[in-house]
Amino acid sequence: QPIDAQLLSKIKNVIKVTPLSKTAFQLTSTLKNDIRADVFKFAVEKNLTLLEMKKEIFSVEDIFTELTK
Repeated sequence: QPIDAQLLSKIKNVIKVTPLSKTAFQLTSTLKNDIRADVFKFAVEKNLTLLEMKKEIFSVEDIFTELTK
């Protein structure tokens, strides 16, 4: 179901929320923080269904390549 991105930004250690659609978001944290447990807790508290959650780690080279496109 649709959710306000502002609510997602209040999850502990989330530093950026990128909407991918009305019901899909990319949440960004620092490398030292794995936010998956906090995201799951948030979903349970808000009675939301998580269909997919995965951890992605980007290297400096990945970031440089993306920025220089």
